[in-house]
Amino acid sequence: MRSLLAVLLLAVVGASGCLHAQAPANDLEKACGPKDIKLETSLSAPTTVIPEPASGKALVVFVEDMRLDRPGHKCFKCTDVSIALAADGAWIAQDKGFSHSVALLNPGVHHLCARTRKGNNDTPSMLSLTAEAGATYFLIAIPQYEFDYYVERFTLADSDEGRYLTAISKSAMTPVQ
Repeated sequence: MRSLLAVLLLAVVGASGCLHAQAPANDLEKACGPKDIKLETSLSAPTTVIPEPASGKALVVFVEDMRLDRPGHKCFKCTDVSIALAADGAWIAQDKGFSHSVALLNPGVHHLCARTRKGNNDTPSMLSLTAEAGATYFLIAIPQYEFDYYVERFTLADSDEGRYLTAISKSAMTPVQ
């Protein structure tokens, strides 16, 4: 009988732990900006110049990686997909196709969200970043299509890969309120 009670107690505690572990996922989605906002993006020629972060700020370079020669690339429909980047609930940048954009962040912990702006898939890709003043961070988003558009991978890249992708991708400008 004690064994049965112990097993039941462990099952209840384990289930409550699973339920508790799932709750923060909804909170994490608060990192994304409002779904109904329209962001217009204009593109210009690639550039090798990456600006210095403003005093007391961190610079984020957000790259949508659309290289057709990338291993595992299979999204030939994604050439005009826009991916928006939000930090702590506000949209800060948007790329369109193989492009990059820059944004400034205050130092500290930020919850980032990358979400496609085409199709009906609302699934965000999440990443946390502890930004330091004066630092530059390269964030890479890779779109994919399988019944709908989504962000397959959203990662922090090292500066060599980030600078390379920035140099070969178009520069995206998105006025964000």
